[in-house]
Amino acid sequence: MSTLSANEIRQLRREIVLRPADVMCFRDIVAGIMRLHPDATNRTTIEAQIATFLVGASREEISKPTRGLYMPP
Repeated sequence: MSTLSANEIRQLRREIVLRPADVMCFRDIVAGIMRLHPDATNRTTIEAQIATFLVGASREEISKPTRGLYMPP
């Protein structure tokens, strides 16, 4: 089992959130990374990296229309 680095997880979550889609919830972002790398890293690590990113993301980078939903600006 190979592990994803924190930087790799950050890059993947950014790519997933900024894809042209309507709206994504937190679990969809986690599921997207888990689908791309099913054996790479445990779910808790991925969730922690995503949460850290979403809390600190600027409004120019990610829009949050309502609690738990994220989308490109």
